[in-house]
Amino acid sequence: MKKAFFFFAIFFATLRATGQVCQIGTTTYTTLDAALAAVTNGQTIKLLSNITYNSGIIIEGKSITFDLNGKKLDITNPAGDGLDVGNNGEVKLADPSNGEFNVTGSYDGSASNFEVDGVFVHNSGKATVTNATSTGNNDFCMGACSSGGTITVIGNATASGNGINEGAYAANGTVTVGGNAIANGTGGRGIEVGTGGNVTVNGDVTGIFFGVFSVGGVVTVNGNVTATASGVGSTGAYADSGGKITINGFITAPDIYIKVGTTTKFAAQYTTPTTLPGYLTYTDGTNTVWVNANPFSVSATSMNFASSGGNQTFDIQSVTTWMVGSSDSWLTVSPASGSNNGTITVTAAANTTSAARTATVTIMGSGVTAKTITITQDAAVTAIETIETPDINVYSQFGNVIVDSKMLTIKSVLIYSVSGQLIKTVESSSNNVSISGLPSKHIFIVKIVMDNGKTVEKKIIVNS
Repeated sequence: MKKAFFFFAIFFATLRATGQVCQIGTTTYTTLDAALAAVTNGQTIKLLSNITYNSGIIIEGKSITFDLNGKKLDITNPAGDGLDVGNNGEVKLADPSNGEFNVTGSYDGSASNFEVDGVFVHNSGKATVTNATSTGNNDFCMGACSSGGTITVIGNATASGNGINEGAYAANGTVTVGGNAIANGTGGRGIEVGTGGNVTVNGDVTGIFFGVFSVGGVVTVNGNVTATASGVGSTGAYADSGGKITINGFITAPDIYIKVGTTTKFAAQYTTPTTLPGYLTYTDGTNTVWVNANPFSVSATSMNFASSGGNQTFDIQSVTTWMVGSSDSWLTVSPASGSNNGTITVTAAANTTSAARTATVTIMGSGVTAKTITITQDAAVTAIETIETPDINVYSQFGNVIVDSKMLTIKSVLIYSVSGQLIKTVESSSNNVSISGLPSKHIFIVKIVMDNGKTVEKKIIVNS
């Protein structure tokens, strides 16, 4: 299904940045191009700043590691695959939690470029990325595509286009997606696997035409599966040619719930006895879909409240009874119990202290693993705070955060909540930056990165 020939070249792009952007050992480089040309098997490229690289990267026959160092590496190829790894090559991340490595492949309209992948591995290649995306109005478009290799996507695998597109695809290879697999083009298939392929998605899967499509491969989805098109035979889960699919969440499809071989199945048309304990079995004897008999999902994993408190909601999807509880008295939930699907209101009292606080909401269902939601609330707002240093001034004015540097050029300004959540990033090449659109009566941590590499952190309170 993939290209018959591979062009072994690295397409270099000019990085729109100055100074040292990365290093290998003790040697620093002003462009990622230079580092990629110099890196050898087993070496590590360490980021010194955020990098946007407007081309594709091909790694053949060698193993390299990216030390993201808390930075973002965004690869966007406007005319081909974002990342191509083959012939026993490997791209690793030193610490996947310390930064982002986002890869995007795009279609440029050329006939020779009819298939475009965010990440493509082949011939025992391996790759780990944060997010994998493919875009374009072409015949084939895959966020993560494994043809005899291994891909790990920590976040989401996404594809969009007017032809057949898949969030994740594998044949004689493996793809693991930590977040969601999404195919939102006209022929979208959230997941497709061919013979010898194995795809696991820990989040949800969404496709236009198929949620999950297995042709002789194995698929496991730990979240929900959705096919969104109506009136065109869209199918939640389709297993053919010996395909095997396991779904631990709910299936939503307007036309066909499940298809095995040439046989369509409604939700109630499962086979008894089941061939997998705890699951409903849908099979024609050759192709099988297993659906969790007691699925249980919650629409949120975290919430943040302003110091003033307030209400937020989350949804429960279930076929059983459940109970909801809070770990702290300042946080209440309603209703505290129920069955099947429901909407829960979470209410936080005002925080009058000078410290942020955290609580946990726990959702327990009969016969299922409990879910938890982490709740954070900002510290109380007491006054406007203006902080000055000899060369950098940070203050609040008319609801905006103003950063003024008397000597050095400001490279970027990052706004964090007091709980450490990144709220906003503003790139700059001037001595003065104004950040708008922030919620009022909040305390923020402002991180200023100067063009000489100097970093300054300030606390500011926006009070109007």
